[in-house]
Amino acid sequence: QFHSKNKIQVGWTVPGYVGTAVVRNRLKRWLKDYLANHWQIDEKLHEGCILHFYFQKHEKSFYRDMDRKSFNQTLSLGLLDVETKARARN
Repeated sequence: QFHSKNKIQVGWTVPGYVGTAVVRNRLKRWLKDYLANHWQIDEKLHEGCILHFYFQKHEKSFYRDMDRKSFNQTLSLGLLDVETKARARN
């Protein structure tokens, strides 16, 4: 079986245009930390949930100059939308 029915599967794409390896690794580290320590989701919504984060193209300094607070706020809004859609599905 491809994925467990009671766990959320998470992936991400951080293309080279996002920035240097240092910037890309920082974003991945922040993402993992946020999901592990800050995001709470009802276990009933876990079934078959697959999330893929894709960092879109912006001007060169966008991700380099992004601070942790802005990143967390943006991620929080996006995940709230995901959770709302997951609740509507059930």
